[in-house]
Amino acid sequence: MKKIIIYGIGKDFRVYFGQASLYDSLTKEMGADIIALCDGNADRFGEEIQVGHQTYIIQDICDVPNDSYDSVVVTTNRYFREIQMSLSEKGIDGKKVVSLIDYLHETYFEGTYLYGLSIVLIIQNEASYLREWMEYHRMLGVDHFYIYDNESTDDLREFLTEYIEQDTVTYQYWTDGQSEAYQHAVDHYKFESKYMAIIDVDEFLVPVDSPADELLMGMLDGILDGHRERMKSYGIQKLLGGGVGINWRVYGTSGHKKRPGGLVIENYMHRLGEERIESAHIKTVANPRTVQKCHPHHMDYIAGFACLSEKGSYITDMLFPDGCCEKIRINHYFTRSGEELHYKTCRRGYGYLKDIKASPEEWYTLYLNRLKDYNDSAVIYDAVIARFIAPLRERLKISGRKVQMLNRNQSVVIYGVNLRGAKNFEMLTEQNVHVDAFCDKVADQITLFKGCQVLNLEMAVQRFGQNPFVISMDDEEEKERVVAALEDHGVEYYRNLPAFLQGEKDVEMELVPCGKNMPFRLAKSHLEGVTDPVCFSFGVGFDYTFEKELAEKYGAVVYAFDPTPEVIRYMEDSDVPEKLHYFPYGLSDQDGEKEFHCPNSDQAYTDYSEYFAAWTSEKTITVEMYRLATLMKKFGFGHLDILKMDVKGSEFLALPEILGSGVRFDQLCLETHARMFPDSVDKIRGIKKLLNENGYLMICNGATEQTYIHESLIKE
Repeated sequence: MKKIIIYGIGKDFRVYFGQASLYDSLTKEMGADIIALCDGNADRFGEEIQVGHQTYIIQDICDVPNDSYDSVVVTTNRYFREIQMSLSEKGIDGKKVVSLIDYLHETYFEGTYLYGLSIVLIIQNEASYLREWMEYHRMLGVDHFYIYDNESTDDLREFLTEYIEQDTVTYQYWTDGQSEAYQHAVDHYKFESKYMAIIDVDEFLVPVDSPADELLMGMLDGILDGHRERMKSYGIQKLLGGGVGINWRVYGTSGHKKRPGGLVIENYMHRLGEERIESAHIKTVANPRTVQKCHPHHMDYIAGFACLSEKGSYITDMLFPDGCCEKIRINHYFTRSGEELHYKTCRRGYGYLKDIKASPEEWYTLYLNRLKDYNDSAVIYDAVIARFIAPLRERLKISGRKVQMLNRNQSVVIYGVNLRGAKNFEMLTEQNVHVDAFCDKVADQITLFKGCQVLNLEMAVQRFGQNPFVISMDDEEEKERVVAALEDHGVEYYRNLPAFLQGEKDVEMELVPCGKNMPFRLAKSHLEGVTDPVCFSFGVGFDYTFEKELAEKYGAVVYAFDPTPEVIRYMEDSDVPEKLHYFPYGLSDQDGEKEFHCPNSDQAYTDYSEYFAAWTSEKTITVEMYRLATLMKKFGFGHLDILKMDVKGSEFLALPEILGSGVRFDQLCLETHARMFPDSVDKIRGIKKLLNENGYLMICNGATEQTYIHESLIKE
């Protein structure tokens, strides 16, 4: 316990020690033993003063033995240098003399900590957002995460295993409330971290005016140390900074009805204005040793400390309307997409009505009103965080981890604000392609569509002319006028979405559809000209109309494969044609068992994949996988008339192996799932190039389904 003398009992002494709280801070929190109260005019006072439960006699410092104390804490900062010199002349060791400001600061800030900046998070069933959020903050210098698992059921603990083993995460299963979790972290871990940020998984700390590689620690030190230096010229009536209050900038859906692929920080670029009450809310990054009580947005501090804004103003509660956010802010992605807001609303309700019994209909009405508000009002385009997208993508790509939130590898402009343009927007998003803007002649009437800017042709070319334009319209005459205009401007363009994704068809042939739900199209001449064709179909799902039609209409012998548990049960209960044979196997580039990731939704029954994708979880099952050549040999076939593949990403492993093995098939019906990869378009085009090199020509290019035929079957 440090023994100290308090020197200076004038006005400043009365301000602080008139309250027992600072006395408690010095003695209880800091472990100091105040052995004397002294003053240069001690003879003038000559009285006793009670502070807390202790009574002190005002005395001359020379009356206190020099070896009986560790420090002299001077309360009058304005005249600190003069007092220090005066005491030195009286024989007091100058190194022992310190200002109250410096004494508080050195005790609470200076020291050795395990972590510089940590984050405290309480989370429930949002593991799918964690990797992006954690790696973003790690990129900006966050050293550690205290994660309180509020009874999650989405395998959060398993997801965090590697982070826990690396000492990046301290995990705590938690059944109590939000404030209680924060208080637990402060009480138990306050000596581990210099700073603790208390934010949610939909909140991102964003340095506004600093380079992308500047760490948050430097900014926090600058705000708090800068305030301390300014105080030295004021006097000790000013409180030290115990934490920084950081204002929200609140983002809406940016037109996304459903959860898109890609990063949260790149999908949502439209926010509410600063005048909205939401923008006045703060969250706190605090020195945990100065915190007395935790609240979700702000803290109560021990005496001598307060919350500061980035400009040094004092913040007293959860609202700070004057927050300028010139240095640092929090991007709060409150809604994300419409469906995610709906889920959050149904799961959590609204805090201000938590004590009111509301019917499901009333909750849903609230959800619709909130969604409409955030769609109509969150229209300010704000891409301050955009400079962090590329380094975060790179970090996720090279980290060795499978990324839950997918990356986008290319940007385009869509020409056409219409139903087709909207559908193509969704398709491009699924394929990890970023839409920079829409272009249309009605840009003066419609300025925002699907969360993107709508520009006229001149403006779109000026701002985004380096990107390809994808034409999305049905009117052929209007399309030709657009093509001519784009050619005049020297802009790369594609006449439709399939042409952009996988290129133009190699040859025109008469096609016939097969199957009912999103049917594949086959070459009519070959399909009708072959007796008893043989088809191997991988990825049956719950719709085997393709296989059934081949068997019943064209007399094909069909071998159907799908290893997912729901399909196995479904096929066992189905009345399939005699020529349709089902087996619970999967297709890959090698024989043997493999781990399949399960869907992350009970509604996506068949969306299993050997890849970790946006629609899968980390939970896995073991399935039996084979090479195509192995299965053909097993069932006694040396040649296939038709090969169908709908295998959720495994096509990018299986096809190169199939073509390299010498297996021959005449027609290929292929559904690509490149949206699960960051280089999606390149992967699709790479498959087409590989097929072309092996003699297969594209005869149909749907948005995700393509049909190829071997060149030997095409008549001149």
